[in-house]
Formats: sequence, structure tokens, C-alpha cells
Amino acid sequence: MFPAVEQSGTLPDLASGLSHAIRPMLPHDGYALFGLDPITGTVAFAATRHTYGTQAGYELSLNHVAGLDPNPFAALINGPRPIGIFGTDAPCNEFSARQHEIMAAEGVGSDLSVALTLDGRAWGGMAFVRERRRAPFSLADALCAERLRIPLAAAVKRFVTGQRLAPAHPELAPAVLIVGSDNSIEAMTSTGRTWITGFAPDHARLRENQLTGHLLSVVAAARRAGSEALSRIPTPHGWITLQAQALDGGEPGRLALTIQSAATDLLLPAVIAWYGITSRERAVLDHIMHGEPVKQIARRLNLSQHTVNDHLKAIYRKTGVTGKEELVASLSN
Repeated sequence: MFPAVEQSGTLPDLASGLSHAIRPMLPHDGYALFGLDPITGTVAFAATRHTYGTQAGYELSLNHVAGLDPNPFAALINGPRPIGIFGTDAPCNEFSARQHEIMAAEGVGSDLSVALTLDGRAWGGMAFVRERRRAPFSLADALCAERLRIPLAAAVKRFVTGQRLAPAHPELAPAVLIVGSDNSIEAMTSTGRTWITGFAPDHARLRENQLTGHLLSVVAAARRAGSEALSRIPTPHGWITLQAQALDGGEPGRLALTIQSAATDLLLPAVIAWYGITSRERAVLDHIMHGEPVKQIARRLNLSQHTVNDHLKAIYRKTGVTGKEELVASLSN
């Protein structure tokens, strides 16, 4: 449905192109597009325009991770309806009071959110806003968004699979951020800003100790799980990982957040999901990544060499590589 848009070279171009294509069917004044790690559900990338100001958006992100979002995407992903509308006419209670205040201050009258689910997975979401002077989103708008949901999810998938398949900046030292219980950055190593600029170029608009939405998402996931949380992020330079885990001792709620080039074992599950690698293809790929020849793989999997080569050709086609050497190099750090 959006073939020209999907060829966009950058995430902002993709988001802008989708907004432009959708606007005649679903009028809106601003938008936010984001993608999720399909395995962990954490935010992997995002682009916004004409929605909320930087600090208002940051506060809304804090409310979301604190469970004070009256229209959370998790409910759209896991609930009976993938579309949610929130406007100034919505009830005001302990969960929505601050949202009402921020919307009023920002001149937003209504927002419509759609979970981009496809083939049993959540790949991202898109939200649209209308200014207070315009009619709020309606049931007809929700039905329109429902019709657009699957094409939008497919567009996000194709955008990701069109990115460079390789770990990003393997020469750059990993960065470690210390995050306080209030979600502020207490300290970071010297490469931190360089890494963050690679996946969130707009972070400079935030205050120095504030986390981007990507970082907040993985930090919140670690706190909810009480264990390590992970997000794999595609960038124009390749894939990176964010890993958050609690610090031993000291003040409760403090975490260490590591940003680094994606290691093979962490990258593979996300690549398999994004590129639609089947279980049979995954089995062949695992052996290829261990350096085994086709003949040995065929014997181990009780397959013919011809079948193994067919699986490899399917992987090459899906990932856009030309052969085994390029495939292994693309997934190796």
C-alpha cells in the first residue's frame, strides 16, 4: 500500500511519507511512529513531528513507564482492540489528570493510537494528534486506522529489513550509563553520547540527564521483570543493543545501561523475527554461524545437501546478502 514510502532511506523520511500518504484518509496535525524489538517488546526506534514539545513528550514517557498512561500501547497490543482514542472529553481521574493538563498546555485536543501487529507479533505503533480547534478523532477514524494497521505494520517491517544487516560500529567501545531510581542519568562513560546520537539524533533537545524514549523503555522493562532487559536497534550503520540490569548494593532502583555493537547471539533472534526466517532455515543458519560445511549440516539435520542449499538460498534472498561469507560477516561482531 505504501511501496514508494517504504524505500525511504531514513526513519524520519519513512514517518513523514506515511503521514503524507495517510492524511487524506485520516486527517491529523502531528504523528509519532515507533518500532519495537519483536522479541522483548521494548522500543527500538521512533520518529515524531508536530505532536508534543520535547519536555512534554518526556513527561508523557515517564507517565507511561510509571503506569499512568490512560491509553497505553500495551493494552492495544494485548487487548481486544488495536486502536485507542483519547481526547479532552475523556474522564479525568488519577491516571489521566496529568495527560489532560499536558494536552491542554500543548494545544492537543485528541490523539489516536494504533498498534502495528502482524502475524502474531507487535512490530511497532503509530499515533496521530489533532489540535484542539479541530474535531476530535471519531469511530469512523478508528475504523479507518484499523484498515491501515496491517499495511503500516508491513511498511515498518520492510523498512527495517532494508537497513544494513551488520553490527554497528564494532570499533567503538561500549558505553555504560548509570541510571538513578528517578530515571535520570547519573553518569556515563565517554562513548555514551556518540552511541546515543547514532539511534536518537534528537536527544540533544533533552536535558543532559534525561533518557530518550528508547532508553526509558528498556530501563522500565528491566524494573518490571526484576532482571536484565534487552532491546536490539537497527540504525543506518548497523545493529546495536541496549541492555539494562540492576546494580548490586546501594540505592534500590539504580541500573546500569550498556550500549554496544550487537553481538551475534543477541542479534540473531531479532533478525530471525524481522526477516521471517523459518525454523528450518534457523537450524541451518545456526550451523553456518558455527562454521560447519553444508555436507556436515545435512548429516546433522538429516537433510539432503540440496535441501540445505535451498534453505541457504532462501536466507540469502530474505536478508539481501549474496552468499555464505557475506551472511556470516553481516551477523558477526
